[in-house]
Amino acid sequence: GLRVKFEVTDHFSITTSETRYPAVTVPENALTYGFDSNQRNRWQMFSLPYQLSESNSAIASVLADLGSEGDYAWRIYRSDSSGVNSNYYNSEALATRGSYGRFEPGNAFWLYVRDDNQGRVPAYEITFPEMNTLPVDTFGYRLQPGWNQVGSPFAFEIEWDQVVSEQKDSLEVFSWGGQSWGDNLAKLGWTPRVNANFTMVPYGGYYIHNRTSQPIDITFLPAPPTGTPAQFAKTSSEEGWQIELVAETARSFDVNIAGMNSAARAGKDRLDYPNPPSVETEFVSLHFRRDWTGVEAQYSSDFRPLNPEGDVWYFTVNSARRQVEFYLKGMDALPGHFVTTVFDAKYRVRYDLRAFENVTLRDLSPGEENRFVLLAGTADFVENALENVEIFRPADFQLLQNYPNPFNPETFIRYQLAVSGQIRIDVFNVLGQRVNTLANGFQEAGYYELRWDGRDAAGMEAGSGVYFYRLKAGNFTQTKKMLKLK
Repeated sequence: GLRVKFEVTDHFSITTSETRYPAVTVPENALTYGFDSNQRNRWQMFSLPYQLSESNSAIASVLADLGSEGDYAWRIYRSDSSGVNSNYYNSEALATRGSYGRFEPGNAFWLYVRDDNQGRVPAYEITFPEMNTLPVDTFGYRLQPGWNQVGSPFAFEIEWDQVVSEQKDSLEVFSWGGQSWGDNLAKLGWTPRVNANFTMVPYGGYYIHNRTSQPIDITFLPAPPTGTPAQFAKTSSEEGWQIELVAETARSFDVNIAGMNSAARAGKDRLDYPNPPSVETEFVSLHFRRDWTGVEAQYSSDFRPLNPEGDVWYFTVNSARRQVEFYLKGMDALPGHFVTTVFDAKYRVRYDLRAFENVTLRDLSPGEENRFVLLAGTADFVENALENVEIFRPADFQLLQNYPNPFNPETFIRYQLAVSGQIRIDVFNVLGQRVNTLANGFQEAGYYELRWDGRDAAGMEAGSGVYFYRLKAGNFTQTKKMLKLK
C-alpha cells in the first residue's frame, strides 16, 4: 500500500491529517526488484505486496525476466499442510490452483534463483507488470489448518502486532532466513517467534502454523492498533523467561526456545511450537522431542511451568555436515540465581555456557534423539539433575574413521566401548613403529573422542604421510589408516 499524511503549518498552529492509504497504480516497468548475492543459490520466501490483474499475477508474468524455469535457472513452489500431510506444488500444479498459485497479496512462495558454475538466470533484477497498491485500509487473509506460507500485503514494514485475529493465540509463526537476524543474514534457517513482536518486511515470507482444525481469518493493519480490544490484547500478566538455543553451520542455522512461563503447563500448551520442515539439503536441525499423544513429536519451543529450582530440557541436533557451532542467546532473561549447563549424553561432556559462548558439537548422527540436555536452575539443582541424565550406551565395540582426514595439523579419533575395561590406542607409522600412545588405561563403557595433535611421544611434530591408529579393548582389536598432509 501507499501511506499518505498531509501536514499544514501556518502562523498559529500545525494541523496534521489522518493517515490515508489510497489506491495508486504503478505503471508497467516502473518498479524493479533485485535478487542480491545473499538471495541466490538458496531457497528464499518471496511475496509481492501489490495487487495485479489475474493475467499479470501469474508466476510466468511476474518472473518473466528470470527466463525459462529449470534446474539450471530458477525453481518455484508453494507448500502447505493438512494435518500431518505436507503438500508441495510446483509451478505446473500452481497454474491449476487459481488464486492460491498466483502472486496475490498475502501469498508467499519458495523461490530458488541460481548463480553458480552450473547455471544462472539471464538477469537478477526483475521489472514488474502494472500493479496497484491495496485500495483498503486493512487486508484480510484466511489461514487453513496446518502450515501456511504468508507474506505481508503492504509495501512497507509492519509489526506482527499489526496482524490481528480473535484466534491469534492459535497461530505459531516462524521467520525464514536472515531476515532480522543480523550477522546471520547470509545463512538460512528457522526462527520461532514465540512471545515476540517482530518486523514483517515486504517481499519476504513467513510460515504460520494454524494448530486448529478450522480456517482462521487474520487482518493486516497498516498502522498499529489503538485501544485494547480482545484481538489486540497482550498477555501482560504472564511471568517467566525464555532463552534461544542456536545451532549453526557455514550456511544454515536453527533456533529453538526453552523457557518457563506462568501460562505453561506440564504437557503441551500454546507456547510449545511444532518444528517446521527442513527446506535446504545442507541443513541444521534442532528440536525438542516430546511424546505428547496425537501431536507432532518434534518441537521448536518447549515451555515449562515456573519453578524456582530449575528444570531439564532434552533436545536433538542433526546436521548434513555432522558438526555444528552451538550457543545460547538471551541469557540475561534468566533469574539471577540460575546457571545453565549443556550436557552431551553420548560423550559425557559438560559445557557451562555463558551468553554467546560457542562450543562445537561433533559426530552428529541421525536417530540420536535427546542426546543433548539443557539444564537451567540453581547450582544445586543442576548438579543433582546431571546425576540422573541417561547416558548413551553402545551395543558393540568400534573404532571409527578419524576426521578430518586427510588432516593437518590435528585430527579427532572416535571409538565406542560396549563394556568397561582396559583399553589402549596407539599411532604407528608405515614401518610399524609406535609414534604415540593416545590412551592407555581403564575406561567405562560408552562413546569417546580424542584428539591427536600430530606429534610423537616426545612432543615433536610427526612428518607428513600415512599413519595407522589401533584400538585394543579386551579381545577386540581394530586398526584404521589416516593421512597427514604437509
